[in-house]
Amino acid sequence: LKVQDTYYVEGSILNQYSLDEYDGFLRVVTTNVESILHEETNGETAHAYFERLPNNASLYCISLSTGDIWSSVERFAPDGETVQSVRFDKDTAYVCTSLVLQDPVFFFDLSDVDNITYKDTGTIPGYSMSLVDFADGFLLGIGYGDDFNDLKIEIYREGENSIESHCKYQRRCGFSPDYKSYYIDRENRLIGLGLEDYNDGTSRYLLLFFDGYELIPIMDVELNGINEYKRAVYIDEYLYMFGDSFRVMDPSNANRK
Repeated sequence: LKVQDTYYVEGSILNQYSLDEYDGFLRVVTTNVESILHEETNGETAHAYFERLPNNASLYCISLSTGDIWSSVERFAPDGETVQSVRFDKDTAYVCTSLVLQDPVFFFDLSDVDNITYKDTGTIPGYSMSLVDFADGFLLGIGYGDDFNDLKIEIYREGENSIESHCKYQRRCGFSPDYKSYYIDRENRLIGLGLEDYNDGTSRYLLLFFDGYELIPIMDVELNGINEYKRAVYIDEYLYMFGDSFRVMDPSNANRK
């Protein structure tokens, strides 16, 4: 591999989903952690100190042909907010920021990089660590609910000026914050992930079905292992689950093994 170019932007990048290339531009969303240097002189005594600014979020569009930052929207979130999830979809983007279990969602129109527009679509309780497209134009968010001990899986729809909650599933449990450990089957409208139930302490695998109206648990079985490493796939009406052990089940008949 040969380094083609290097780009610099302000802030830190949450994960690979905060980066996207489209139509000759690299789009990047960062959390800004900035400080201002102050220098004061009192007679012959010089004094310097840094003032740390509140966290915030910025979006940058970098031209891949020139390597320059072509356009940007800097510090668009409320002060103190950090980036929690980003969803790029061609010439649009959704960015979720959060401070304390409140999830402002920003929608960006990137169709004209010389004139980027965005809007705050409203605040959703809790926050989503991932925000991806799902069946029939819905958005799927997976993250925390009322507190950091609550799993929240939520289906959103975009209203005229806001992101609205369509339905959600909440459960008091531990789960993986890693997107690649989730099973998302858009064709069959299935969502699966490993969890640790706080009520009985068991390690489990949960499979939900979205019927267009609500999220329905269709399978909830014991599966030992670390949640980050659990995997599943649905093939020919059977769900194959991998943890410390291996299980195969028919979700339509959870007693059939």
